[in-house]
Parts: sequence; C-alpha cells; structure tokens
Amino acid sequence: MGKKFLLILFCALFLFSCEETEDEMRSGNFVEFHPRECNYVYSLLGCTLTKEQVQAYDEANIYNDGYRADIQKDSVYSADRVLLLVYTTDRSRDSLFNAVLYSIFMVFSEDKENDFTAPHLPILENQLTESFGKTILPPEKTRSIDLPSSLGVILMEYRTDAVRNLTISSLDATLFGCPAGTPLNDYFEIDMYQPDFIASSLTQGLVFDRFEDKPKTIREWLYYSPLASPGIFLRFSSTPPELPVSTRFVVTMETNKKVLRDTSEVIHIVR
Repeated sequence: MGKKFLLILFCALFLFSCEETEDEMRSGNFVEFHPRECNYVYSLLGCTLTKEQVQAYDEANIYNDGYRADIQKDSVYSADRVLLLVYTTDRSRDSLFNAVLYSIFMVFSEDKENDFTAPHLPILENQLTESFGKTILPPEKTRSIDLPSSLGVILMEYRTDAVRNLTISSLDATLFGCPAGTPLNDYFEIDMYQPDFIASSLTQGLVFDRFEDKPKTIREWLYYSPLASPGIFLRFSSTPPELPVSTRFVVTMETNKKVLRDTSEVIHIVR
C-alpha cells in the first residue's frame, strides 16, 4: 500500500488591515510552493461559527477564521450558516486522512519523491511571493497552532489546470424552485478562496492578489478563465423558500483535461 498523504489545512493567515511596520517589511517570509494537477474535486460540508464559538476560541487564544469545515453527516444547520466547500487536489480520497479544515493553506505531508504532480509556474510564483512573502503571523497566534514563534516558511498550494465550468446542484430536493439535479449557481456566492488569490489560466499569473476584492459569484470567477483553486467556500446568497429540506450537493467541475464530480454528505437545512 502506497504512502498516505495527510491533508492538513493549516497555518491560518492573519490578514492585517493596517500598514506594515518597518520591522515587518524587513522580515518577510519564504514561500514554498506546492503545484498540483487538478485530478479530483471534493464537495465537503461546513458551517459558520456562532458568536459564542468564536468567543470561546478567542478566549483560548486559538486562531479561527469564523468557519468550521468538519461537520458530520446528517447535521442540522440553518441556511445562513451552511457552507459548501469545493476542494481540488491530485490525490484520490482513499489516499487522504481526515482532517479538521480550519485554514488558508493546504499542505500534504512530505513525500519528496511523489509530492508534486505538476511543473512550477514561475510567473505566478514570483507574484505570490510578492503578495504573501511578507506575511507575519502574530506570535500569540503562532503558538496557538504549534508553529515556531518566528514564522519563516509559508507552504503554498496552487493548481495548474484551467477551470472551464463549475456547477452546483441539489441531488435530493428542490431548492429555489429548481428541481433536483438542475444548476443552482445563481443562488450561491463565493465567501472565501483558499489560498486568497485568483490566477489566470491564460497568463499563468495573478488576476487578484490577497489584498484585492474578488468575484463573489461563480459566473464572475469563470469569466477570468481561472486556474482551479485549491479551495473555495460557497454559501447561499439568500434563504431557500422550500425549507426545511434534506439533501446532498453535487459539484461538477470541467477542467481543460476532464470533468470531475463529487457528492457531499446529507445535510438537513432549516430556517
């Protein structure tokens, strides 16, 4: 049996709203890139954290980005908290361990012989180094996720395949008046990109870096002929009138090489 690869979504990036200090400008980080082909898509269920949960994490000095991505099968959540997480990778589900998904970066455990499945994209990597290379994670946050107090290396995932189309549908129930199996793209909005950038498949360079406002709809994202994102968080743009419902979501992604599909676990959605 081949080596298994631990999928760790880790090192949540603390984005500063203030201007960098002179010390921060001099202490930029090294970015280690992990380019991968987009061979599989996975649709996972998540939810936003409640105010009480966020407060508990803050009081424990544990980083949180307001999301939880490890909710169990048959969970019950209100529509305004439901998240659909679309992840892409080069490995089959059977080769991955389960993990708590709390972060901005996705990194596999090291396997120097088989870790990378795609060539590096120099233009994109140079631009990402400029954008992310001076990221400073505060020491108190660093300690809370068991990283060294002086963060020196950022492990950065990206995908090298182009996305031609992305479709979200409900498998078991009508939502927004759309019968099961029909596209629901117009009723979802993109809440987060992981990592926080969009790259073009045409130029193999950045279209939006981490400091810029990014497309909120699937249609707008596809307009830029993007490279596949390692992760996208989607949420309802409004409340489905049919609630309560129980359903699974189907994600279909067409790349420049193949059509990928995955189905989520069942979730019970209420008002």
